[in-house]
Amino acid sequence: MFKQIMKGLWLAGFSLVLILSGLSLNAGAATLTDKMTDVKSNAAFQVTPNGNVVGSNVDEGLSTYPSVSAITANYADNGRITKQTTKMTVTMSGTIGLRSSKSTITKAYYDIMTKPASDSFTGTTLMTTTPASLGSGNSFSISSSKQTQTLAVNFQNIKTALPIYVGFRITVNGQEGTYQVGKFSAQTLSPKITGTLYSTDTVIKGTGTPGNTISSNVNGVTTTVGSDGTYTLNLGTALGSLSSVTVTEVDEVTGDNGTATATVTPKKLNITSSKTAVDVYPGDLDSLTSDSAVVAWLVKQAGIVATNPDSATDTITYATQETGLASKLSALAVGGSTTINVYGKGSSGLQSDAKTITVTMRDGTLSLGTPPASLTFGSLTIPFKETLYQPTSSWNIVVNDTRKTGSTWYLRATATAMKSATRTLSGNLIYLNGSTKQVLTNTSVTVASGSKVAGKTATTATSDWSASKGILLDVQPSVQVDSYSGSVNWTLQDTP
Repeated sequence: MFKQIMKGLWLAGFSLVLILSGLSLNAGAATLTDKMTDVKSNAAFQVTPNGNVVGSNVDEGLSTYPSVSAITANYADNGRITKQTTKMTVTMSGTIGLRSSKSTITKAYYDIMTKPASDSFTGTTLMTTTPASLGSGNSFSISSSKQTQTLAVNFQNIKTALPIYVGFRITVNGQEGTYQVGKFSAQTLSPKITGTLYSTDTVIKGTGTPGNTISSNVNGVTTTVGSDGTYTLNLGTALGSLSSVTVTEVDEVTGDNGTATATVTPKKLNITSSKTAVDVYPGDLDSLTSDSAVVAWLVKQAGIVATNPDSATDTITYATQETGLASKLSALAVGGSTTINVYGKGSSGLQSDAKTITVTMRDGTLSLGTPPASLTFGSLTIPFKETLYQPTSSWNIVVNDTRKTGSTWYLRATATAMKSATRTLSGNLIYLNGSTKQVLTNTSVTVASGSKVAGKTATTATSDWSASKGILLDVQPSVQVDSYSGSVNWTLQDTP
């Protein structure tokens, strides 16, 4: 007996758990029933005291309208009609009268309707059956037996049908007209878009009313607001070039709706430059023969760097808003300038703003690089005969040339006598070229010559100097032990 009682109690407890579980699953969802409920008192319904036409009037219109006193509907949601509503009971009283005494109403009945279709002049009925006739004639009062009628309706498309009008439909002299004495309007919802939207985003997040549908003007993708009041709309595509995005929230049950709009911030590469102006020389034009060559040159000269703030591995290339760059530069006169707008492009699809670089044509220059501060011939043994010695390091004399290709240059040198504190060296600095030997002491000698090479702005004039070519020290056997020094003076000219 004890075991049976316990078993019964255990079963009752198990049944209670199932009931509670079912309640928790349905929490927050309104239960709509077939019970007829007042929907006229809700703020979503507005009475039209003197009536109004829906679409076009019949000839000369109406002089009197009835008034609505009660409306009930099944499957209502907190006093609101819904997409599930299939029946409405409407009570009206009063007179329907024509302005023209020569016209006659041949048909008249209650109607629940939405705005006229594009090819119609009367409201579009939402009823599924035609109700009882209200009367006929030039003017008539709605009889007490006809005042309250239950109407069959289809509100499945409520979200696009609103406002929905409560009224009547009449036929006058073969012409149909529709009129309303009140209307159900959609209530405005207030969805929100949270966070900043970027052009690379594929998701829109925000808040709304739980259970409502969220869509956007980007594409046809929809989502539902969660029980926590938030939504995530996965678009499946980036926002791209859109300047703004609008989301729409719709209550699929009542047809209420609202929108929120947010600006789309373009996601860009960062771009910097160490210079905003660079000089171009005639000699540079030899290698600047295409747009790509000019772009690469500008990026290097102006120190332009573009980066992706979100990806260190994004591969960046550079381009310009202008074309025909080589021709633009070639056409510049000395002192003339042009502007070129350089921007970065990432493999990610992002692009930077443009950096405006001013390019000015300068006259070509010929200049001597900085020569070595000193050279040494080391410690030498007094020779038994006249002997030539090379310095212990190279002369490394550089000619800088930004003139036109083919322009010539001539490097000359002269030297002082090699002296110690008390004596002069028995010998001289000389320029040797094969078997030809020229003394440099107090004499200017051409030691190198050349011409501007395309694409090259610096030439080492002494690169081919060796034991048989270049400036050497010519020492005689009569030299005395001492420490000697002297100097070489360099001259660079564009004429022989």
